[in-house]
Amino acid sequence: MLQFSVQDKGLLRPIYDFAKIKKVKLYLVGGALRDLILDRNKENPDFDFCLKSGALKFAAQLARQLKCACVVLDEEHAACRLVKKINQKMHTFDFSDFRAPTLEKDLGHRDFYD
Repeated sequence: MLQFSVQDKGLLRPIYDFAKIKKVKLYLVGGALRDLILDRNKENPDFDFCLKSGALKFAAQLARQLKCACVVLDEEHAACRLVKKINQKMHTFDFSDFRAPTLEKDLGHRDFYD
C-alpha cells in the first residue's frame, strides 16, 4: 500500500482540513504523487493540487490561514504557489484549476513523468 511519510502527512493535513471546512474538492496531482508511486524519496516533495475552479481564491485564503506567502504563477490558468518555512526548510504547494472539463481529462495534462 502506498503511503506518504508522517512528515508529509503533517504538511498535507492542514490543507485538506481547510478544504473540508470550505467544502472544496481538492485533489493531489503530479509531483509528490508520482514520486510516491515510483518509490522516490525527494528531500523537498513537489505538492501539486487542483480543483475544478477557484484555485487562486482558495489558495489566497489558505495562505492567510497557514500564515504563508502566496504567489500567482499564471493568472490565465489560475495557477499559484504557497511557500511556507517550517523548521528552517522551505515547502511549496502549487494550486491550479482543472486544465480540462473533468479531473480525469485534467490528469492527462499533468507531468507524471520526470
